[in-house]
Parts: sequence; structure tokens; C-alpha cells
Amino acid sequence: MASAVTRPARLSLELPQEVSPDLAPELCEQARAARDPRFDGRFFVAVVSTGIYCRPVCPAPLADPSNQRYHATAASAEAAGYRPCLRCRPERAPTGDEQADLANRALARIEQTATDGGGIEALATDLGVSSRHLRRVIEARFGVGPRALVASHRLRVAKRLLDDTDAPITDVALAAGFASVRTFNAAVARCWQRSPTELRRLARHRRWEAAPPVRLRLGTRTPFAHAAMADFFSMRAVPGLERMEAGTLGRRWQTAEGSGDLQISFAPSGVDLELSGQGTLPLMDLLGRVRRLTDIDADSHTIDAALARDPLLAPGVLALPGRRVPGMWDPFEGAVRAILGQQVSVAAARTLTARLLRLCDRSGDAGPLPFPDPGAVAAADLSQLGIPATRRRALEHLALACTEGAVDFAAPLERWRNSLLALPGIGPWTVEYLCMRAGRDPDAFPAGDLVLRSRLGRDGRLASERAVRERAEAWRPWRAYAVLQLWAAQATQGP
Repeated sequence: MASAVTRPARLSLELPQEVSPDLAPELCEQARAARDPRFDGRFFVAVVSTGIYCRPVCPAPLADPSNQRYHATAASAEAAGYRPCLRCRPERAPTGDEQADLANRALARIEQTATDGGGIEALATDLGVSSRHLRRVIEARFGVGPRALVASHRLRVAKRLLDDTDAPITDVALAAGFASVRTFNAAVARCWQRSPTELRRLARHRRWEAAPPVRLRLGTRTPFAHAAMADFFSMRAVPGLERMEAGTLGRRWQTAEGSGDLQISFAPSGVDLELSGQGTLPLMDLLGRVRRLTDIDADSHTIDAALARDPLLAPGVLALPGRRVPGMWDPFEGAVRAILGQQVSVAAARTLTARLLRLCDRSGDAGPLPFPDPGAVAAADLSQLGIPATRRRALEHLALACTEGAVDFAAPLERWRNSLLALPGIGPWTVEYLCMRAGRDPDAFPAGDLVLRSRLGRDGRLASERAVRERAEAWRPWRAYAVLQLWAAQATQGP
């Protein structure tokens, strides 16, 4: 434990614009006295008399300088025997992005992957150094070893999930990277001297406050054609509903208990999520939606190997391995957008969907909007959309069927496949397209698709649907992925 800090005779009240994480005790004391938010997350203040450590912005009364100790990380403070303050909640402190040396790169990597349950050996291999060297560098830089940093980050993630979600304790423990609920409970008790249930009870009254963002990494099996998927969503991003900037997809989420924003950043090893908002964060629901949207659970190695045996598909597979089937945020939303996109360009489909959003919106809010539910679409005057009557009636029938339960997207896939086919204006192509993307059926196959008939035709003539089906037998059970390959080939090579 560091020695006591002595207050200098004269101190400047001016704080530098940029400071190093290696702050002198005098500067730490100034920052703590000023509660300057620019220092939040750069160091932590531990109080000997209480056994508690805080962020420099904590509103609690200042302790005597002789009782204060300064730590570069929360993990260092915890390793010295201090417990986190329940008032300023150190687990919510922002983290720096310093990556100038190995230790800072290791810290950044730990914060990305600690919840995946990876070990120190894997971290060292990823950084290109030996585990012994990594431990030595991290201990010299932060005062604790890499295992302590991993444990501290997992606890911070868990605390935020306890505070901001209603996810069961078991789900919180697993999402934060703990091997079992028993080890999770023990770690929480050591850190906060309370059980997870008690911590959640203390946070209940803050549920409708704006919560700091929750950041998570969802890893995937490689290869993962992340740029192709980002481009797919970028072309179809609907103004007012979605936004695509610099490879990051953002959209609004809303439930009866809360609302907020979600951002998905695509990377070769998976996707990074940032979740924010007010109220109860529906963590498990959002994670499930993102996994389906990005298809990150697919085994691309197996799928690509199967498709590459076909000479027609092999060039595309070899040129860009790891192509996935982009999912849909919600089956009803996907069905509406598929109907609006019938016989029009992708750009026109975006415009029509944005028009529907404004038509169904009653909030008057100029910001991002959630997609309207079936009741809102059924009650809207769809004649103002400016679409053909057959498509308008198809939307009306779909919304009414979903409202009355005739179409239930929570039912088994084959059931809602048949119930959709029974609706006027919804044909096999639309249903199979929805099964590919919203139903996550890897073998869904719109045999009547014009691109497929064109790519499989001869001498400039379209292949028949029967011929397409027969040709596609060799692609089973990955026909949906074969469709993506042929669509991509058409987009890059032309007719």
C-alpha cells in the first residue's frame, strides 16, 4: 500500500488538458478536490479509514489527505483490500483508450474479451508475447497481475447488468464471464460485501435514470465476412429507424419498461455492441436479436466447404469466405419491409418504409423511432403510402392477422410459413425470403427468384423454378447461403 499523501503548501488549481495515467499524488488530490470529470477513470481514490475506494468525481465528502491512497485501476484498489463505493459506483467509470505500450493494449484487450472466459495464455498469444512477459509488464504498469484485471472487469460488467437489467442472476453471471453462479456470488460478496440480489435491490430506485452505455463483444467462428454484412445493412438502412456510419449499425429499442439505443460494430472476429438507454435494459432479448441479425453463430467453415464443391459457387466462396445470411430485427418488421420492397428498388423500399414510420408515429418526436407494431400498422391510413392497391391490402391483411393471432411469429417456423402463404398478396418468394432472414432457416430457398433463375439459365434464358430446385439439391441444407452467394455474384458481375 502506498505511503500517505502530504498536502503541498501551494497547489495550482489549473488542470492540464491531457494527463498521463501515471498521476502524481499532488495532482490526484487536486483533481479529487475539484471533482473534475476529465480525470474520471484515470485513477481511483481509496480511503484507509473506511476501506472504500471511489472515483475522483464522487460526491461524498473529501477524506483527510493522509487517509487517501491513489490507484491507477479499480483492480489495483480491490487487490489492496478496498471495496467499491456504492454511491459513485466505480464500475461505471469510463476507461481510457491508451494503447501506446503493451500493458495498455493488454488492458484494452481484456476489456473486450474478459466476458468470453478466455485465459491469460490466449491473451498473451493474441498480443504476440509470452505469458510470463505479459504478467511482468502488467504488474509493473498497474500494480496487479492480468488475472486481477480480468476479475475486476468481469465484476464491473456484472454490476452494471445487475443495476440496469432484470436478467436472472444466472444469466448475469454467464454474460459477465463467470464459470458458475457459485464463483460469481463469492466474487460479488468479496467485492461489495453483499449478495447480487442485495445489490440489485439497492439499484431499483435508479432504474429510470439514464444509464451509462454497456459494451459487450460477441465473438464468432472465423471466417466472418463482416464488411459484406455491413454493406448489406448499409444499403437497406431506413432513415429514422436505422443509421449506418463507419461500419456501425445503430437503431432504437423500446419496451414497456425502457427505451434506448443500440450500436453494432462489425469486426473480423465478431461484433461489438454498445447498449444505452433508460429503464430496464432487456439484455437477453437484445443479445438474441443481435445474434440473429448478424448470424454470428453460423459455422462458416463447414458451410463454405460444402458450397465450394459446386463449381458455380466456388469462386464466390473462395473470393470472400465467411459470408453470412443477414437477419432481421423482428419478423413482423421484416414482413412489412419485404412487402414494401416488392417490385421496387432497394432505395425505393427504404423511402416507403420511412414513409410508413412517419405515418404510424404519434409521438411527435423528431428523433429515431421504433418500428410500429401490428396494431399501429392496422390502424394507419395506408392509402397515403402511395403503393399499389394489392400491396396495400397485403399490408392490411398482414397487420390484422398478426393483431388477431392468425399469424404468430413465435410459433414454429413451418406454422407461420403456412399462415403467411394463406394471406392475400404474400407469395412463396416473400415467405421464403422471410424464412431465410427472419426465420433463420439455413435451407430456405426462394426458387422463383429472378436472380437465381438468371444465374442458372442458359443462352440468356431464365431457368424454370423446377430446374432451379433440382440444381439446388446439391446445396442442401445450406441453400439460403447459396442464395446469398448468387446474389453477391449478380451484384458484382452483373447479368
